[in-house]
Amino acid sequence: MSLRTPHTLKYYMDYLFPQDVQGVTVAVECADLEKSVAKRERTRNSLEHAMAVSAQTGTRPTYRPKKELQKEYDAIDYFTEKLSKLNRKVYEKYQFLVEKQQELEAECIATGVDKAAFASAAPVSSVDDESSSQIALNEALHRHIKDGITRSSAFVSFTSLQTAQTAQQILQTENPLEMEIVAAPQPDDIVWENIGRSKQEKDSWRLISTAISTAVILFWTIPTAAVVAFSTVENLQLNYPGLKSFFEKYPWMIQVFKQISPLGLAVMTALAPMIMTYLSKREGHPSGAQVKGSTFTKLVYFQTFQIFFVSVIAGSLIESLSKVLDQPQLLVKMLGTSIPAQATMFMSYLIVKIGVDLDVELLRVMPLILGFVYKLFAPKVTARERSSPWFGLRPASFAGDFDTGGALPDYFLALLLVVTFCAIAPLLNYFALVYFIVAELVFRRQVLYVYDPSPHSSGVYWPRLHTFLVGALLLSQVTFLGMISLKIAPGPIAAATALPFVSAVYYLYIEGIFPRSAKNLPLFSCARLDKQRAGHVFANLSAAFVQPALTASDPIKPDYSELATNVQDHPHTSTSNGDEEDGLSRSTAKDKSMKGFHI
Repeated sequence: MSLRTPHTLKYYMDYLFPQDVQGVTVAVECADLEKSVAKRERTRNSLEHAMAVSAQTGTRPTYRPKKELQKEYDAIDYFTEKLSKLNRKVYEKYQFLVEKQQELEAECIATGVDKAAFASAAPVSSVDDESSSQIALNEALHRHIKDGITRSSAFVSFTSLQTAQTAQQILQTENPLEMEIVAAPQPDDIVWENIGRSKQEKDSWRLISTAISTAVILFWTIPTAAVVAFSTVENLQLNYPGLKSFFEKYPWMIQVFKQISPLGLAVMTALAPMIMTYLSKREGHPSGAQVKGSTFTKLVYFQTFQIFFVSVIAGSLIESLSKVLDQPQLLVKMLGTSIPAQATMFMSYLIVKIGVDLDVELLRVMPLILGFVYKLFAPKVTARERSSPWFGLRPASFAGDFDTGGALPDYFLALLLVVTFCAIAPLLNYFALVYFIVAELVFRRQVLYVYDPSPHSSGVYWPRLHTFLVGALLLSQVTFLGMISLKIAPGPIAAATALPFVSAVYYLYIEGIFPRSAKNLPLFSCARLDKQRAGHVFANLSAAFVQPALTASDPIKPDYSELATNVQDHPHTSTSNGDEEDGLSRSTAKDKSMKGFHI
């Protein structure tokens, strides 16, 4: 807690790494300021919209506030006044944060930065022996930090790569939960709402996320089956006899129910990734790349279970799961008997992926459809509205980043099919080869020529993908063992039994040696790079890690080009040239129909 101020943290880092600390930025608790900034931007957009409507129609639009529906205001005047108030409000909140930081700085200086930096988290009154070697945090500074505005996260910039890697790899405190140092994400990839969340909060949300994700993965077939049931009107009439008279009375509803099924399946297919993304974001990951990596993990499990295992399970899902839980050895037999019979189905699945999914990706069918919906319904009066998202939709011309977390699960499932059926149904491998070749061509083109560059993955996918590949190998070996166990010859059974154990030993060996060297850059390499860049002058990166709300204190105004004809439309407009003002007034008198603002 004593290091939650810029001065104490800077002193501590300078003490550990003299002359190598470039700057320190401590995250600030500014949720109220962020809300006011967001509200101010919405008000500015509404004002621009009202001005554009006035320019197009020649009349000033009106507005009814939600809390005062009985009253009607001039929209331009209302939003102008509201924007002015919000500008003042944002500035006042920003000044409040600055004053709080100054008070904290003064308290640190009064206490002594060196003493405060190495103080314990407990105040003086709670320490039994004040004369002990452990320095206690004085009560006033403890109160300022505990009730203050700083979060429990900070960004530290170093002038040496060797120092940065050393700071990440050493143990800072005797309590490993008290301080954790990790590599900072790229500034434009930071998820600011997750910065400063405690480890307990993040662990709690990860537990909740795991529980919800597991429930979704296991039981998603239940709502999906319910949606599919709408297309089979005969089954509905059989299960619910009361619907028979309804369909006889309204026969046109049969076609409606048949159309509900494909629409419902499309919604269900799109809903699962949205749920996974929301849960991943709530887990507290500091960067967008890590959020996408967590989403990728969930989607891999989701697709593997829904597409691969559901075809294996015969009968009711809950019934089959209860049998496997009671007799785990049934899983090997179930895999060995059911999966080989599904080879043709999985070949058809790969053909569909090649002929439909990759074509849809190449032609950008979904962005075009969503862009068409955006063009029909989204407000397009101002230039800002035409380029801003609307309920998550964007224009078709906005490509965005490549969704790696959405494409990689399909790749993994194809790899899972290859390693599973290479010894059972080798013909499937040719279909998989065609899929990989076409997918490589399609996605390479999309990444190079369509999607925006996104260099912030930081390799978060590879460790997860390696784990999944080893898991796929284990699954294929267990499946092969289940199929071989149906034979009588003991030799092949013994050889197949050893394969999963060999894969498990390999995984444990790799996980015991390579993760640390893959996660951290060796100091020898750091020293070599630092020596090569010894004459390079690095820019101070501290300003890049300041929260966006803290840089938005300046007042904003609507962005438009005004061509007004009536003085009352622009009561505050003035020109430096009196002749120009007279000319504007004369032209206004000639054309009374031209009013408002042009954007």
